[in-house]
Amino acid sequence: MAIKLGFRTKVTPVTTPTEDPFHGDPVITLKAAETRTRAINFSQGAVDTMHIWERTTGLEQQPEHRNKEISVAIDEENGNIFLFVNTGQQTETYDINKTTMGFRNKPLYELLASRFDLDTTVDNNLELEFYEQDMVEGDLYRIRGIYVPQMNEVNGN
Repeated sequence: MAIKLGFRTKVTPVTTPTEDPFHGDPVITLKAAETRTRAINFSQGAVDTMHIWERTTGLEQQPEHRNKEISVAIDEENGNIFLFVNTGQQTETYDINKTTMGFRNKPLYELLASRFDLDTTVDNNLELEFYEQDMVEGDLYRIRGIYVPQMNEVNGN
């Protein structure tokens, strides 16, 4: 019996772009809380806006990790919650999973669910917006609230 090793097969990368239901808008999705872990995923618009990955020359379908650690900041005065790509600051970081474009963190998930009064039995989409500031090194993205598509996107115009 002969065993042939090293044959070729077609590999489809798990990061192949799919249709973006958010039309490029920066959105995070809190997945329905079906298990004890709480998943927070980034839309393609959020990945692009926050520069979590960058496209490499010649491999347009396969993004490469650029900045894969995300940190959270909370404004204690007004309760705003921010996400930012951590570039070496001494804060807790969350590694972004390249396959799911997200991470799991129960305390942050529950904080967001409480802050925005969310039903955690269903997926919830929260909009991110760039936050102009000069106190923290790097770009802050405020979690603005529940994502509502623009009317022209809903109507297809």
